Amino acid sequence: MPTLVFSVAACQAPQSVDQIELSAQDSSFADILSDLHFADASVYTEALELNTEATSSEARDSILALHGLDEVSFMTLAEPLINEPGRLLAVYNLALDRAQDR
Repeated sequence: MPTLVFSVAACQAPQSVDQIELSAQDSSFADILSDLHFADASVYTEALELNTEATSSEARDSILALHGLDEVSFMTLAEPLINEPGRLLAVYNLALDRAQDR
């Protein structure tokens, strides 16, 4: 569900996201998002191969734990970004760039 929140908020962002300066915390959050996307993709791919339903809550919890977070602390970090759609889009774009570099 948080990915949906990020996607909807990012769609409302101004187009000048390239000019937004990101903090170290924003950069770390982009790493977390990138890792979460990989975990979701892995779970989905495995479910397709096994012809089962994809459930990624366990994978998500593991990724968050690797970053020293749980769902509540993750959402606490996300909340300020949700209120700044331009910054959110810049962080999300950074997460996608990092995912492509893997």
